[in-house]
Amino acid sequence: MRMNRACSIALLAGIGAHVAVADVISIDVRNNFFQVISAVPGQGTNGCTINVGDTVTWTWLASLHSVTVDDGSYDSGVHNTPFAFSHTFHSSGTYGYHCIVRGAPGQGMFGTVTVIVPCPADFNGDGRANSQDFFDFLTAFFAAAPAADFNHDAVINSQDFFDFLTAFFAGC
Repeated sequence: MRMNRACSIALLAGIGAHVAVADVISIDVRNNFFQVISAVPGQGTNGCTINVGDTVTWTWLASLHSVTVDDGSYDSGVHNTPFAFSHTFHSSGTYGYHCIVRGAPGQGMFGTVTVIVPCPADFNGDGRANSQDFFDFLTAFFAAAPAADFNHDAVINSQDFFDFLTAFFAGC
């Protein structure tokens, strides 16, 4: 009995980890280049791939630089160290940015942020929607774990179950 209870508690703790949370991605503004610091696709380069809803924070490690998106929708202005600028990405797409002092769109000091919509059926967050996601959702649902609130209405009910099934069978 004690072993089963401990296993159940460990299982439920793991289920809670499946709730999607927006991330903050760090990019350093260095002397004549941008460098992705966070552990995301593109780490160590000037381009990264993130999810819709994530925020990118650029931190100045060198002076007289800007972060200016190529389409002009946002601009940090030219700053010196210490300075940080953040932008939350609400739409998917590829966003080019550059330093107006030492770059131009796609040239010199520039970078890209590619924003994707994560697959809602990838319940366990492993990058694939498969039977394990289905079983993980069922386990969370029947345990009434917070992660089973698939539609985020603060109630775990049959609507969450049907919403997950719809997403799962729609595929990614």
